[in-house]
This record gives sequence, structure tokens and C-alpha cells, in this order.
Amino acid sequence: MIGILQQQNGFTSSTVSSYGLSFNNPVTPGSTLYVYSFYTYESGATQSLADSVNGSYGSALDAVHSVAGTQVNSHWAFSNTGSGTPTVTLTMSESITGMGLWLVEVGSTSGYAGVHNANDQIDPGTGANAVTSGSMTPPSQPGLIIAQANEVVGSAGYSVGTSVAFTSAGTGWGGQALLEYFRYTTTAALAGTFTDSNGASGESVTLAACFTEAVSGTAAIAWIS
Repeated sequence: MIGILQQQNGFTSSTVSSYGLSFNNPVTPGSTLYVYSFYTYESGATQSLADSVNGSYGSALDAVHSVAGTQVNSHWAFSNTGSGTPTVTLTMSESITGMGLWLVEVGSTSGYAGVHNANDQIDPGTGANAVTSGSMTPPSQPGLIIAQANEVVGSAGYSVGTSVAFTSAGTGWGGQALLEYFRYTTTAALAGTFTDSNGASGESVTLAACFTEAVSGTAAIAWIS
């Protein structure tokens, strides 16, 4: 069954042109690697992501420049990883003060499902599921949605969403971000949602993506006579 095999997050407040983070354990070949990143906004700066096993991740699924102008939050996916213990590195075109990574290995998956969403909200309120990525429709089922909310302005007070039965995967980035996941079994539209007890003020960026569960069992072989 599809699920999160391992995760790791970290950040630096130093002024650097790149930041790298490694998984704690070797990845399972064929897994999908899903990465969240942030950097402090600098006009004209460009970003790229790569790891020591698979190389470049290409373009980010979404890159959200927060309305307050202080941070860029992105997410990236690489399907069918090679074997090893990847070090994932966010590289900038110039030195930046403050950047971070959150690495997720998704197992028993045939890869990124091709649907994702992102949302930036100022003062979303404290209501249930008021913090949201916006909806997306999986092309097939079953699969796994993974979502992250990051309080880019203010103090986070997140709990997981109840729009579906999300499970918390823990907090990170100094307690400012929360990760959640849910295994879906229909192709109905869904979204990453969170409740923020401090949502009456501040700013949240939410990013989410879907991953397809791998087909299990033995495939039938057609004989041609």
C-alpha cells in the first residue's frame, strides 16, 4: 500500500548559495521523492533542485512568492528513484539568507500523479479547513495526497484538515510548517486543508500533490497461438 517511507527536514538561517539535506536511510529503488523547499525572496534570484543519486528535478511543480514578499515556497517531485542515500540540494543563482528543505520518500507508488496545487492566504481565519491548497482531481485511484502548510508570517498553530481523514506527518522548519497525508480511493476532487488557531492574522502558503499507488499482484500473460 502506498505511504510515506521516510522524511527529513531542515533549514539554515546563514547566507549561502546552496543548501543540502540527506535522507537518514537509503531509499527504496523505484520510490518517488517529493521535496518542499523555501528561500528568502531576493529579486532576480533563480532556483534549481537536484540530488546526488538522480540529478536534476527539473522545474518546480509550483513556486509561490508570498504576498508579504519575504519567502518563496516550492515543491518538486522525482519519480522512480535510483538506489542509494540521496543528498538533495537547493541551489540559488546568488547568495540567500535563509533556505530550507523537507524531503519525503513515497513508497509503493508508480509515481507522481500529475496533479498538484498551491495557495497563498493572508489572514485565512481560524475556521476548520480554512487553510487550503485549493482542489485537484486525481486521474486515477487509489493514491496518496501529501500537503504542507507553512506560516510564512506569524506563528503557526496548525492542525490537520478534516475535509478528509488526514494524518499528521509532523511539524518542521522550527514548528512553522505541518505535513499531512491521506490515501484516497476515489477520483473525487480533494485538497490539502488545515486549521490554524492563529489564522486570524499572518500568512499561510499551502502546497499539495497526488501520487498513484502501484499496481500489486501478478499480471496475467496472454498466449497467442
